[in-house]
Amino acid sequence: MPFKQVTPIVLSELQLDILERLAHGRTTESNIKRRAKILILASTDLPAHKIAEKMNVSRPQVLSWRNRFLAAEESLLNIETHEPKKLKAAIKAFLKDNPRSGKTPTITSKQKAEIIALACQSPLDLGYPFTQWSHELLAEKAVERGIVPTISSSHVGRFLKSAGIKTTPNTDMD
Repeated sequence: MPFKQVTPIVLSELQLDILERLAHGRTTESNIKRRAKILILASTDLPAHKIAEKMNVSRPQVLSWRNRFLAAEESLLNIETHEPKKLKAAIKAFLKDNPRSGKTPTITSKQKAEIIALACQSPLDLGYPFTQWSHELLAEKAVERGIVPTISSSHVGRFLKSAGIKTTPNTDMD
């Protein structure tokens, strides 16, 4: 089945220049580089399936970025016309990932910090009858102390890992 030919997107000279610099910038994030290159190629007469092959991405991904550009085109042209110095930042922001759906975090950064602070204290100094924290004990004591209403030991483990804190792997509560 042949692919439907789409009209190329139209980039201004300034937009093309900014995209070229992003596509080849040494400090540009790889996903931003790839998206900039997709848009540059989409501004040529190259069909989406050829761009996808060339960029080693899916055709729907090419079409998605093309459609996102078309949806933002008027806004970008408005920025270029009225505030051209802000165009690069606007294009970079446009090329970033959209916020993803998902469950809103139920544990605040303050609660996370309190759990990490608890892990940094000696259990003996806090009056507990053990010498080292485990993920299970930290979860239990965080709930007891009212830091959080509930938390799993694996969640505590992820917090500690991100903070570079090691604990004992298992609880020995004899």
